[in-house]
Amino acid sequence: MKKKLFGLLCAAMVLTMASGTVYASDAETADASTEIQLGTNQDDAILMPLETVIRCELDENYSWCCFTTNDNANADYRITIINKEGSYNLNAVLYDEYGTELTSGEAKEDGLAVTFSCGTLSANTTYYIRLNLHSGAYIKSGSLAVIVRDLNSTASGVATSDNSGIIQATDEIATNQDDAILVSVGEKYESSTQGTYNYYAFTATVSGEYMITMTDKSTEYQLQGRVYDKYGTELASASAKNDGAAVTFSCADLVADEIYYIRFHATSGAYIKEADYSFIVRAPETAETESVIIGESYEETEAETEELIFTVPFEINSTQVQFVINSDEFMDEEAAKTAVEPVAEALLSHPDNAILIAGTTATDGTQESCVDLSNRRAAAVKNLLVNEFGVPETQIQTIGLGYEADPFERGQDREIEGDITSKFIESEGKKNRRVVIMDLASDIAQQILADNS
Repeated sequence: MKKKLFGLLCAAMVLTMASGTVYASDAETADASTEIQLGTNQDDAILMPLETVIRCELDENYSWCCFTTNDNANADYRITIINKEGSYNLNAVLYDEYGTELTSGEAKEDGLAVTFSCGTLSANTTYYIRLNLHSGAYIKSGSLAVIVRDLNSTASGVATSDNSGIIQATDEIATNQDDAILVSVGEKYESSTQGTYNYYAFTATVSGEYMITMTDKSTEYQLQGRVYDKYGTELASASAKNDGAAVTFSCADLVADEIYYIRFHATSGAYIKEADYSFIVRAPETAETESVIIGESYEETEAETEELIFTVPFEINSTQVQFVINSDEFMDEEAAKTAVEPVAEALLSHPDNAILIAGTTATDGTQESCVDLSNRRAAAVKNLLVNEFGVPETQIQTIGLGYEADPFERGQDREIEGDITSKFIESEGKKNRRVVIMDLASDIAQQILADNS
């Protein structure tokens, strides 16, 4: 029998570990905390790692962050910004070290991601981003998310999603793309626009054409549905009239394991209205595929139809777990509890499922010492799940991988990749200090155990 892959959460939750402060062109490195305080000028800009979502609250001033390019002179860098305020516009301007404006972008109050290209940037150079929320000539306060991506990145290993704002499906309403509600393909959901834009996300289980069916239950206003990628590019759209008839539209060429976003809102002319609706995302017929455990061959039974809870690698940044340097002690245990709570809920809801927690580290120190440290940190997360949430110990297995045995995409935390004696790059090292949670029955977990037995 085919296995049903659950979309409750994603296959790996990456919980980033603590690191110290470094400087690049006098720029302080951003800590991986829930809220980051950006600099108020270019000199004090916060250095953000590439491929990492930074979330912060802006006050009624200009705020500054920066990033350092890698050693590829022809890389295509793009900045994605998400306005989470819902009232004002978000403006982002890119500058070089001399204060020359290079490019800019603006995100409206609809919560949709906006992505703009950085143009040609020099290798190994720091560039600066100025951010502010505004209403006309007035600077306002509010929240946002920003990420800088290198589209030519050649990172190897198992990929993890950077859409860390996504939470599993609840009765809550998400009004921006960063906080999109994660829904399962093939399941019907009901909600209300409540006079706002509503954002959902789903993971493509296979590549191909997906169908979205929506029904407007308001009998008064028109329901609008649109599908976007992580950059905020519209891929498909449709409108459902107020006669109550379901409307189905297709979204072709979706890529397996990528996360896509659906936005719903009800309109009456230029006005956004409140309306009840339902929707379902359908995968191509080939979406139900066999799931085979490495090194094992067996006949599937009815009891195995719910084997996988976590289906797609998923990186958490907004509630990252931080540890004291070279320690398995949490810097903020309450933040750690918040980060692992969805894992606990999923495990308690599926007592027959088990997970593997694998710790990894930056390329800093000997592999032997890093295996020990990463193992202790993985155990600390397990203890949190067991002691604070009552997850049975039998559902959790841990392993420390250090850096040499890390199979996931890593930041290049050494100036010469793989050379432990070369200069350490702290901003990239942050990505590698993590704990990865995955289904024990998944291919990647079985491969890790086989490779490290």
